[in-house]
Amino acid sequence: MLEAPTRPTPTQILRGMAVPFFIFSLVLLVLLSLSFTLVLPLFTRVDVGGSQRTAGELRTYVGQLSASVLRVERERDQSILPVAFVAYEDLKADRLAHPSFAGLRVELLRTASALVPEKDAIHVEAVSYDDAARVLSVVGDVRGVGPRSMTVLAEYVDAIAKISGVEVSQPAYQRVDDPEIGMHSPFTLHLTFP
Repeated sequence: MLEAPTRPTPTQILRGMAVPFFIFSLVLLVLLSLSFTLVLPLFTRVDVGGSQRTAGELRTYVGQLSASVLRVERERDQSILPVAFVAYEDLKADRLAHPSFAGLRVELLRTASALVPEKDAIHVEAVSYDDAARVLSVVGDVRGVGPRSMTVLAEYVDAIAKISGVEVSQPAYQRVDDPEIGMHSPFTLHLTFP
């Protein structure tokens, strides 16, 4: 009679499986390592910027691009939003150091109309600016006030001299009798900006 085979114990089973499991794990580890180092880089290369890059190189490339974009954005913001831009501050200070010619012209005309409000006594015919000499020339005449024309002209020159940032040269005070205009005092004022 045949004896029934004995059942192996769990330790005997594990001992019998250990060597084949170890060999399988070792072969799997070698194959995965070879595929990770040799095969996968062939299939995972990407053409970016005219050169082939791996996944690891792409991470550093993205970091470099992000830093470059931030630097260029800061430079752009400094040139677009020149609040802290040194050259802009210099230009702004230079502009504020010089009077506004449009504002000065309005001030000249306002002063002229304020001296003799009931009559249009002071006529400003021409305003010109010589940039090299930094001189604003005002040509005109005082008319319609009779023999007071030189007095009104002197008041006008005094009023202009009170404008800040402007020095006025004294015009030639003369009274001319013209058959068409009547008594008038022509003038040429030279305003300098120190």
